[in-house]
Amino acid sequence: MKTAGIIAEYNPFHNGHKYHLDEVRRQTGADYLIIVMSGDFTQRGIPAVIDKYSRTRMALAAGADLVLELPVCYATGSAAWFAEGAVSLLSSLGCVDLVSFGSECGDIDRLTAIAKILSGEPPAFTEMLKCCLKEGLSYPAAREKALQAAFSVTASQEKTLQSALSVPAAQEKSLQAALSAPNDILGVEYCKALFEQKSTITPHTISRLGGAYDDPDLQAQNSSALAIRTALYRGDSAMHYRRSDARIAMRDQVPPHVYDILAAQLNRTFPVFPDMLSAQLHYKLISEADQGFDTYFDVSADLSNRIRKMLPDYRNFTQFCDLLKTKQLTHTRVSRSLMHILLDIHKIEMEDFRNAGTVFYARMLGFRKSSAPLLSAIKDHSRIPLLSKLADAPSLLTDTGKCQLNRDIRAAHIYQSTVQHAFGTALPQEQCHEIISI
Repeated sequence: MKTAGIIAEYNPFHNGHKYHLDEVRRQTGADYLIIVMSGDFTQRGIPAVIDKYSRTRMALAAGADLVLELPVCYATGSAAWFAEGAVSLLSSLGCVDLVSFGSECGDIDRLTAIAKILSGEPPAFTEMLKCCLKEGLSYPAAREKALQAAFSVTASQEKTLQSALSVPAAQEKSLQAALSAPNDILGVEYCKALFEQKSTITPHTISRLGGAYDDPDLQAQNSSALAIRTALYRGDSAMHYRRSDARIAMRDQVPPHVYDILAAQLNRTFPVFPDMLSAQLHYKLISEADQGFDTYFDVSADLSNRIRKMLPDYRNFTQFCDLLKTKQLTHTRVSRSLMHILLDIHKIEMEDFRNAGTVFYARMLGFRKSSAPLLSAIKDHSRIPLLSKLADAPSLLTDTGKCQLNRDIRAAHIYQSTVQHAFGTALPQEQCHEIISI
């Protein structure tokens, strides 16, 4: 039995995602596909445009066999934390042979070579990183320059990296381009996490199809999830969407079964956008302003002080992110930090999670009925419990595991209340929601 893992957000599921699922099966001969998917909040530090159970149904109907939820503390983390949590979950299952992801370069050798530099942190990398940060560059920009420096030193000293990658020296610039492409960066983090966790899982990549991950403009048929969300946001106002416009935006960008789900939920539970969280976030910030926010994950003392200083100018979630961002702090980094405040994700908890084993359960969101052999293999080989019911958690989890799960439940409740406030539709409470099966 060959099993492939895929780490995804499906925010929303689109044609490129369907292509990826099909290609993984075709290229690898995988018998089963396990999806580790972000829940109701995502790596950009924003709410998912539609709830996790709807996205689970989309994935299963497109060919996935099992969908597991990535704990929210990792789903809303930086690329490194996102990858660490997802790879740990897949590795803990004990039956995953490979992890496949989309990339701009489509070259797994290139990505693993970069990951080895990141994992080893040679002096050239460390020194350049410190220098760039001192000059005021953002961390992503500083890391890109540091990686380029380390790559150049490694290539010139060892004279073997180019041949190992089967790429001539004249194409070194194309290697360096992989350091700035969004999916390549995330792919490098997956490979790095595999190295550092000494995982037996093999990395596999497929070239992305259609619009770039961060392209906000719709393409003919294969647009990015960002482009689809952006098109949906261009309604009559930030809170009301004309059905005809939204359906036009979605029709050619997603598989037919996904279109049916989105169309049925339009203006009932979907689309959800960051500014719908504005009032909840504002209340949280006001309530804790006196004590500061630097105990929260990703929130430095400087950012905490900046939040407190600019809080009187708060208007909404997006506007406040724009107000807080600096040359060193990107909009996405600020958004993630604010989301950690809203969701009560603290630094000390993240340290405890990492020290105790990273991920402590594999929570099922949905499965195909034909995947019974896969579920049996997981139960036989997994180092962590396979959670199908929240009621089973107290008897299966350690205190640290319960803490991690409680963050997931809290996040789900916040998302559910946001949907109800925005659309007047009550989603089932997390403890009562049934697993999706098809």
